[in-house]
Amino acid sequence: MGGGRYFTLGVSVAVALLLCIIGITQWRSIHPVTFYSGEEPPKDEEITDIRAYNRKHGLMWITVGLLIVLGWFLADLAQNGIIWMVMLIAPLLGMPLYHSHLDTKYRKRP
Repeated sequence: MGGGRYFTLGVSVAVALLLCIIGITQWRSIHPVTFYSGEEPPKDEEITDIRAYNRKHGLMWITVGLLIVLGWFLADLAQNGIIWMVMLIAPLLGMPLYHSHLDTKYRKRP
């Protein structure tokens, strides 16, 4: 992985920590959370199970953070930076889809 090995590890850990903190905050929230895409979070009465909704959102953020660090270690072992890039980008692309799934599953129908 070359001379940027420790730099990319530091970036991976820093990003993972940030994502895990977001995840823990969402996990523990008592009001419905959002995806940080500029949308307003749902109101309490719009969600069927706030606790499950928030925990799944929180777990999503924590999982993505851990996958980024795992990807760095796998890339380092394989000496292939492409692995890290895939494990960095793929989960980030999947997050909006999972958020949409959770909205569909937990948002009350009018």
